[in-house]
Amino acid sequence: MAANDPVQDRYNPPAVTHTDFESSSFNDLNVDELFWLQNERTTHNVAFRKINEHQGLNTITRQIHNFSNKIMVYQKL
Repeated sequence: MAANDPVQDRYNPPAVTHTDFESSSFNDLNVDELFWLQNERTTHNVAFRKINEHQGLNTITRQIHNFSNKIMVYQKL
């Protein structure tokens, strides 16, 4: 018998081991796009949302941060 049990997979899916990130400059992002400051999955790497040409909103703390247009940021693929 096969080791794959569809009923069990439905409630206990396999863990995601990694997420691919794509790098770009802050200036290349469109307003309202999500971005990260690091290309790794950690609890300290929170998502930001670009709100205008120079600022991003921390999605956890809701604080607005200023960013240089040339800073490298990461987006999930």
